[in-house]
Amino acid sequence: MVKERELRSALDRLKTPPKLVVTDSQAFLKVAADTPAEIPLTSFSILMARFKGDLNGAGGGDAAIERLRSGDRC
Repeated sequence: MVKERELRSALDRLKTPPKLVVTDSQAFLKVAADTPAEIPLTSFSILMARFKGDLNGAGGGDAAIERLRSGDRC
């Protein structure tokens, strides 16, 4: 675990790259800029959303909202 300002240096010192980088959403842009494209990157929020439920299903529900018309009911 490193602070976002230490990430690039920490990655450079590793003999084997990590299988995943996890960051706080507030540091995502900085961490994404310092993480090589071949290393997957995610946030704590995404991990927790996947842990708590079906993230793909929730995305489908979001798409369904776009198709609602005035007067539609559950």
